[in-house]
Amino acid sequence: MVMTQHVFFRFEFYSFVLQVFLCLSLGNMRAIKRVDMKRKKATGSFNSIMKFRREIEIMKEVQHPHVIRLYETFEDPKYVYLVMELCQGGELFDRIVELGHFTEGQVVHVTKVLLTTVNYLHKKKIMHRDLKPENFVFVEKDRPVESSTLKLIDFGLATTFDDSKVKSTKAGTPYYVF
Repeated sequence: MVMTQHVFFRFEFYSFVLQVFLCLSLGNMRAIKRVDMKRKKATGSFNSIMKFRREIEIMKEVQHPHVIRLYETFEDPKYVYLVMELCQGGELFDRIVELGHFTEGQVVHVTKVLLTTVNYLHKKKIMHRDLKPENFVFVEKDRPVESSTLKLIDFGLATTFDDSKVKSTKAGTPYYVF
């Protein structure tokens, strides 16, 4: 796909290696993650580049209503661009903090999303390996939890698996891993 079909119009987030923009793509609002591969190579190892490529390949394989959608990727000599579904409702973690607690109906909704999403991934032989409230985001702002669409994000630690082999590597966010 030609990059001129994407109109970047608002800068959302910046880190040393990653920038996120809002854009208009063929009439639809999207988020574009722009990854500076030269900086990624300078700060990481060859292994981190391979993990990033694996993350992209896994996301291309996943088509589920509760997983963030990767529409396409493209590159130029410096950057890799990921055109993704736009989710503007914030993290599940922030909603938990904001509300203080969830009602039974809200817990049922979130649990159903979590379990059906993990079941789908496992049927495709994919392990996310970083499930936490910060990695579930709401698509819409200002909707009640029990009627909001939640999406699983951040497949940076995801990997594939084979039922005949046991995975023993600890992975995930240190605060959540015990």
